[in-house]
Amino acid sequence: MPDMRFLFTLILTFSCIALDALDAVNFHWGQHNIEDQNTPYYQEVKAYYDRCYEYYLAEQHDRVVMHADMGIALARQHDLKFLEALLLEEKALSLEFLDIDKSIEVYLEALEAYKNAGRGDWIDEVKFEGVGNAHTILIRMYARRGEMAKAMQHYDSIERIVQEDQYYTRKAMFESMAFAQAFAGDYREAIGYFKRSIALSAKAEKASGEIVRGLEENYALIGSYFLKLNQLDSAVHYIQSAQNISKDAQRSRIRGRAMVSRIAGDVHLALNEIDVAQGLLKEAYSEYHRMNDPAELARTAAGLATCYLKQNEYELATEMAAEAYESGIKSSDLEALQQSLTSLKNVYLAVNRRTEAFDAMISLMDVNQELQSRQNNMLSEAFAKKFESSEKQNEIDIQKIQISQQKTIIWSASLIALLLMFLAFFIYRTARHRKLANKFLEKQRDQLRELDQAKSRFFANISHELKTPLTLLLAPLENAIEKGGRNNVHKDLELAHRSGQKILELVNEIMDLSKLENGQLTLNITTVNLYRLLNRIVGAFHSFSVIKKVHLKMEYNLPKNAKVEIDANKFEKIINNLISNAIKFTPVNGEVNIIVAQLEDDGDQTVIFKIKDSGEGISATDQHKIFERYHQGQNGVSIQGGTGIGLALVSELTRLMNGNVSVESEPGEGSTFSIQLPLHITLEEDEGEHDREVLIARPEDTSYTSRKLNDHLPNILIIEDNLEMSDFLSDILSPLYQCTVAFNGQEGLSMMAKDQFDCITCDIMMPEMDGFQFIESLRKKELHQRTPVLMLTARSLEEDKIKGFALGVDDYVTKPFVKSELIARLNALIANKKSREAWMATENAQGEKIETAEETQLKRAESIIIQHLGDESFKVDELARLMNYSQRQLTRIIRKLSGLSPNNLIREIRLQKAYKLISSRQFATIAEVRHEVGFQNASYFSKVFKQRFGVLPGEVM
Repeated sequence: MPDMRFLFTLILTFSCIALDALDAVNFHWGQHNIEDQNTPYYQEVKAYYDRCYEYYLAEQHDRVVMHADMGIALARQHDLKFLEALLLEEKALSLEFLDIDKSIEVYLEALEAYKNAGRGDWIDEVKFEGVGNAHTILIRMYARRGEMAKAMQHYDSIERIVQEDQYYTRKAMFESMAFAQAFAGDYREAIGYFKRSIALSAKAEKASGEIVRGLEENYALIGSYFLKLNQLDSAVHYIQSAQNISKDAQRSRIRGRAMVSRIAGDVHLALNEIDVAQGLLKEAYSEYHRMNDPAELARTAAGLATCYLKQNEYELATEMAAEAYESGIKSSDLEALQQSLTSLKNVYLAVNRRTEAFDAMISLMDVNQELQSRQNNMLSEAFAKKFESSEKQNEIDIQKIQISQQKTIIWSASLIALLLMFLAFFIYRTARHRKLANKFLEKQRDQLRELDQAKSRFFANISHELKTPLTLLLAPLENAIEKGGRNNVHKDLELAHRSGQKILELVNEIMDLSKLENGQLTLNITTVNLYRLLNRIVGAFHSFSVIKKVHLKMEYNLPKNAKVEIDANKFEKIINNLISNAIKFTPVNGEVNIIVAQLEDDGDQTVIFKIKDSGEGISATDQHKIFERYHQGQNGVSIQGGTGIGLALVSELTRLMNGNVSVESEPGEGSTFSIQLPLHITLEEDEGEHDREVLIARPEDTSYTSRKLNDHLPNILIIEDNLEMSDFLSDILSPLYQCTVAFNGQEGLSMMAKDQFDCITCDIMMPEMDGFQFIESLRKKELHQRTPVLMLTARSLEEDKIKGFALGVDDYVTKPFVKSELIARLNALIANKKSREAWMATENAQGEKIETAEETQLKRAESIIIQHLGDESFKVDELARLMNYSQRQLTRIIRKLSGLSPNNLIREIRLQKAYKLISSRQFATIAEVRHEVGFQNASYFSKVFKQRFGVLPGEVM
C-alpha cells in the first residue's frame, strides 16, 4: 500500500506539471491565450481592449471607461470570461484617476472574473496585467482610503503568488507598499520600499528585454519624502536623478514628467529659488489641467500661489490659492487639501483678508486632525496586521514544539502574553495620545474662535492703558510750552506735543471701534450750525492741502443759516477721515472737492456729503472690503501705509447715526465717498439764507530749497512725506550738512536732475512714488548710480531690508532712530563716496584701465569674506589669493566700486554682520557676536562699532 500511495502521488505531480506546461504554452493571445481566437466576437471584444490600452497610455481615462464598458457587455454576452477580466482591469485602472471607490469595486470584480476564467493567480509579467496587477493597485487605493488592514491583505495575496523572477510585479508590489506607508505618514518606510523597487528595475529590463518606465516617478517621490523630512540635500539629489530620467521619452511617461516638474518645483521653492520653481510648476500645472487630475492640480496650484506670494504678485497668488482649494475639495485627497488650505491661509494673511484667513485656518486644523487620525489608525492597523502574522507563526511553532517538549509551550505562551501586553499598552497609549491630541485641537479651535473678540478686547485694553502715559506726556509738554517761551527748544516741544496728540487720536479711534462692537458707544445729540461746523473742519486742512499741492474746495448747497441736530464730535471724525484720505491719495496739482446738498426722500430730510478726489482710484476688489477693519488695499503699486482703522470707523459711526456710506471709483479716475445722514433742518432767524457757498484753498509754492548755511558742508537730500519728520531731520542735520527736502520719490528725482548730492535719506512709504520705486529709477541713471542712499523708514521687516539692498540701498536705519547713529552712518557713506571719487580722479589722471566685470568680482569678494567671517586671521593677502589677484589689483577694483580699501571692506562687512546679530538678539552676549564676526579685541570692537554706527554695541542690544 505505501508503494501504491507513492506511485499515485508521483503520477498526480507529473500530471499537474504537464497541465501547467500546457497552460503556459496556450496562454495569452499567441502566448497565454486560454480562449479560442476563432470564437465569434472574440476579435471584436479584443479590439475594445486594444483601444482601452491605447487610450490609457494617452491619459484619456474617460474614453478608457466608455470603451471598456462596451467591451465588457459584449464579452459577457458571448461568455468571453478572460477578455471580460482584462477589460474590467483596464476600466478599474483608469477609474483610479476618476473615482477611487468605483475603481476598487471594479478591481474586485476583475479579481472574481479572473477566478471564473480559471486564472485566479495569473500574472502577465511583461505587460503587467492580471491578478498580480489588481492586488498591487488595490494596496495603493485602500491605503488612500486609510484602510491599511485591507491594503496589507492584498499585499499578502500578491506576495503568496508572485515568483522570484517576476521582477516587474515585485517592483510594482514594493511601489504600492511605498505609497501605502506614505499615506500612513511613515515616509522613511516609504523611501525604503521605493529603493527596493528601483533595485529590481535593472533585473526586470535584463530578464524581459523591455524598457522599464516610470522610474522617474519613484525618484521624484523619494525626493518629495526627503523634502517632508527636511533633508534638502537628499531631496535635491533624487529630484535631479528624476529629471535626468524624464528627459528620455522612451523611459518616461507624460504623468511621470508632470510629477517630476511639480516635485522639482517644490524642492526649488524650499531652496528659495523662486523663478526656477515657478517655471517648473507652470509646466506641471499645464499637464495636470489637460489630464484633469484635481489632486495633483491642487498641489501644483498651491506651489504656484506660494511663488506668486513671494514675488508680491498678490492677485495671482489669491487666484491660484483659490483654484488650489477648489481642486483640493474635488480630489477628496486630504494631503492635497491640506497643502491647498495652507497656501490659501498664507495668501489671505498676506493681503490682510483676516476673516478668510481665520476660516482657512479653522478648515486646515480640521483637515490636519482628520489626516492625523487617519494616519494613526493606519499605523495601528499595520502594527496589528504585523502582530497577527507574527502571532500565527508563533501558533505554528507552538504546535510543532508541543510534540517534543512541554516546557517550550509554556515559554511560547508567556511570549505571546508578553506580546499581547505590549500590544495592549501600545493601543492604550495610542488611544490616549489621540484623545489628548483631539482635546488639544478642540481647545485650539475654541481659542481661535475667541481670537477675534480677544483682539478687540486687547486693543481696547491697551488703548485704555496708553491714555494714562499719554496724558502724563501731553500735560507736561503743554506746561513746558506755556512756561518756556520762544526759546531754542520751543519748536521741539511743539513737535512732540503734536505727535502725542496724533497718537491720542489713534488710541481714541481704536477705543471707539471697541465700544461700537460692545454696543457701549452712544450719540450725544446737539443742535449746531452745519455751515460753521463744516467750515471749521475743512479749514483745518488748508495747510495740509497747500503742503501737498492739492486744490481743496467745498461747495455748500444748503442755506447758510441751516441748523441740524447731530453728534458733532462723531460727525467731525467721519469727515476728517475722508478728507485726510482724499488729500493723502491725490497727486500734486490734483483736486479734492467737498459737496454738501439736501436730498428729498418721501418727505424725510436727508443730507448728502460727497468727498471727491482725483487720485489713483480703488479697484473693484478693494471697494467691497475697504470698510472692513484693518483692511489695506492692494491695488496700488506704491506703498502708502496706514492702519486700516479709519474707514471702518467711518462706516460704523455712520451706521450708528442711522446713515450709510458708499464709494464710487474707477482705477485712474479718482474716488467719491458719499455719506447720507437723516438730519432735521431748521433755519436760524438772525441770518439770511445762502443757497450756494464755495470755499477754495489753492496750493502755493511750498518747495523746499537747500539750507546753505555753509557751502563747504556736504549736500544731502531728505526725501520724507511727513512734514514734521522732514522738519525735524532738517533741524538735527543742518549743523553738519546742507539739507534739501522732497516730499516723495518723484520730487526727489526732479531735484536730483537740478543738483548733485553727497548722500540721500529716503523713506519707503510715500505717495506718488515710494522709496523702492525711487531707488530703482535712481540706479538706472548713470550719473547717480553711485550716489549713496540711506533708507530711513519705520518698516523694519527683514524682507523690506533685503529688497532695499537688492535695489542698491547703501544703508538701512529704522525709526525711531538714535540721532548719533544716523549721523555716524551718514558720515561713513559720505566719506566712502569722497574716497571713491578721489581715487577715481587719480586713476583717470594716470590713464589706467580697470579690468571689466569689476562688480561681479566685488560680489565674489564679499561672498568670500562672509564665508571667512569668523576667522580672525583672515586678511587681505588671503582674500587676494582666493580671488587669484595680486593685492594691488584687488585694491584697485574694491576702491573703484566701494570707496574702501580691502582691509576696510572686510571690517565693514564684519561690522554690518555684527550690528544685525546684535539687533536681532541671536546671541546672548556681545562677546559671542564679536567672536562670530572675527573681532578678537573687545575694546577695539567697541571703538570701531561706535565710530561706524554712532552707538556702542550694548546700546543696540
